[in-house]
Amino acid sequence: PAHPCPPGSPRGPQFNLTIGPDGFADTHFPCHLDRATGRLVLDGPPAGIVSVGGYRFAVRDLQDVIAPIDPDGAVAALPDALAGHRIAGVGSDRGTIYQKLAEQGASPLIAGAFRDKRRTSAA
Repeated sequence: PAHPCPPGSPRGPQFNLTIGPDGFADTHFPCHLDRATGRLVLDGPPAGIVSVGGYRFAVRDLQDVIAPIDPDGAVAALPDALAGHRIAGVGSDRGTIYQKLAEQGASPLIAGAFRDKRRTSAA
């Protein structure tokens, strides 16, 4: 790039995309060329990134937040037709994981993955 984007944004060593000799940057987004239109189409987020609606999370960072609460806890990104992905959580005590994440101020998208969604019905 010849100019920072957006205008006025900082340039320097924090810029972590490698610019190739042809002047292009690999963003690590999987994509393909639509032969009918000649346009580049993004197929999803970069590896290790989950996109939930307009929010992006690094899966490794999510695991690092959950591990101190429950070493057996884990998250998975599941496909969602509207939001891109949704987060599902597992662990030995999902209720405790949910509570601790909420206390720490975690995003409701993350904490909600551990909320008990079972409903009890009246007999």
